[in-house]
Amino acid sequence: PEDRLKITLRYQDLYDKSLRSVMKSEAGGDFGKALKYLSLNPVEAECKMIKDACKGIGSHKKILFSILCGRSNRDMELLKKTYYKFYSKDLSALITSESGGDIRKIFSACLQAAEEDFDPDYHTEDKAKEDAEDIYKAGQGRWGTSETKLFKLIVLTPPKYLSMVNARYANDYGYTLAKAMEKELSGDAKDAAIFTVNMRLKPYEAIAGVI
Repeated sequence: PEDRLKITLRYQDLYDKSLRSVMKSEAGGDFGKALKYLSLNPVEAECKMIKDACKGIGSHKKILFSILCGRSNRDMELLKKTYYKFYSKDLSALITSESGGDIRKIFSACLQAAEEDFDPDYHTEDKAKEDAEDIYKAGQGRWGTSETKLFKLIVLTPPKYLSMVNARYANDYGYTLAKAMEKELSGDAKDAAIFTVNMRLKPYEAIAGVI
């Protein structure tokens, strides 16, 4: 990405025009769209993808959750600042207006950029057992107000602790957190929740799964 950005900047210096505008005029379709994204730095490209995903009726939730879910606090703050810089719009307000139901709860938790630091005195095995039990009790077709708590758990707890909860859940109830999301959620919210869990626990596999 850094080398690609250098090409973009150097092209502007040499020819007094943006590489993105050249890609826009020279190529169309999905290939042209990909080239336009590649002519931007990674965060700017993600902001443009979000903007494009929110055009027209409805929004492309898969694009949104693949960008918003699983980011570090620093990366999320950078994304929000960059979006406002280029489009003069608050990203949190935009996403709230473009989503609803359970997936809005997931996005809201992600946009907080408030992932906790791992504290061995707080994030203990006993707490992992307690949280795993709470998730199980909230499931079995009875999720409702508990969903917000669940989404905060999978988004805001440290990956190391989430791994502990996942291991405890699998040990006590026979399947992983991702499987629990699959069983108890539906539609875009299910896909976003599974992606979020996998991004926290095995990010390379999560990214490969949306390609």
